[in-house]
Amino acid sequence: MEQVTSSQRARARTGPPAAVPLGPVDGVDPDGHLATGWEAHRPLSDGLIRRFVYAYASSFTSPVALMGGRTVRREPYVVWDRGEPAGPYNGAMLLRPLSYRGWEQTLCELESDLLTNGTGEVVLFSPWPTPDLTDRGWQLSGHPPLLLRPRGDPEPPTPAWLEVREVGDARHLADWERVAVEGYPFDELRPVERGRFVDERILADPHLQAWVAYVREAPIAIGASYVVHGLHVPTLGVTLPEHRGRGAWHVLMRRRLATFRSLPAMSLFADHSRPPAEGLGFLPIARWTVWLRDRNPPNAASSRAGQRAGGTDLPGEEPYCPA
Repeated sequence: MEQVTSSQRARARTGPPAAVPLGPVDGVDPDGHLATGWEAHRPLSDGLIRRFVYAYASSFTSPVALMGGRTVRREPYVVWDRGEPAGPYNGAMLLRPLSYRGWEQTLCELESDLLTNGTGEVVLFSPWPTPDLTDRGWQLSGHPPLLLRPRGDPEPPTPAWLEVREVGDARHLADWERVAVEGYPFDELRPVERGRFVDERILADPHLQAWVAYVREAPIAIGASYVVHGLHVPTLGVTLPEHRGRGAWHVLMRRRLATFRSLPAMSLFADHSRPPAEGLGFLPIARWTVWLRDRNPPNAASSRAGQRAGGTDLPGEEPYCPA
C-alpha cells in the first residue's frame, strides 16, 4: 500500500483534483501469446522495473497535467508537454521495448506528438538501448543508472547548521524552484522567473512531496519524492554549486527515505550521484538511455543546409517517416 503523509492528503483536499497516474490499459493476451512483461495491459506487479517505468512517467505526466500542460498516451510511449521551456517537464518515455523494424514508425509518431508544437528542450527516456538518433536531431544526454533501495531507515538528526522545510505553500515552492533551476542548472529557464518551471498547481498532486534545505534562511538544496504504484521515486535532488560537499544532499535523501521507509525506493541517478547513493544502500539495477532535443535550435536551417552540403543527410530537411 502506498504511504501518503498527512500534508499530502491536506493538499489533495484543498487543491484541484490530482491527475490520474499512468497505469495499464484494459486488455487480455490472445490465445497462445507468450508474455514479455511489457504488454500495455500487463499488471504493474509483473515486474519491479515495469512498475518503476510507470511510476517515473507519472512523476512527469501528472504534474504537467495539473499545470495545464498536454499529455499523450500511445501504446509504445507517453508524452508530456507544457509547450514552453520547462526542463524535464517536456518529454517522453518509452513504455515497452521496440523491435528493430518498429523504431522508425514509433519515432515519427513520437516526434509528431512532441516536436510540432511548443518551444524549449525536450527529453526522451528509454529503459533500453536505442539506435543512434543523432541524424534525427537528437543529442545523447547519457546512460544514467537505475538504482534500488529495498527499504528506508529512520531519519538521523539534522545537522544544526541546516534547516529542512517541507514545501507546502507558494513561498517555499518559489525557493524550491529557484534552487532547481540554478542548481542543475536548467539553462533554458535562466534567469529564474517565478512560476515558469513549476507553479502552485503542482502542490495539489497528492503523490508529490518536496523539501528545501536552508542555511541562515537562504535556500541551498532541494529534494522531491513521487509516491505511486507502491514505489517511492526520489526525484529532482540538487544542491547549489557553492554549497556542495557539506552533506545537504545526504540530509535530504535521508529525509525522503525515512518519510517513505516502508516502500522500496527506485530512481535514476547521475553518475556523480551514484557513489553517495550506493553509500546509503542503493543497489545498481541497469542503465537507461536519455536523449535531448531542442524544438527551436538556433541556426537550425543553416545547420541542416550544411549537413546536406556535406552529404550527411538524406534529401529534404526532415528524417524520412514511412506512411
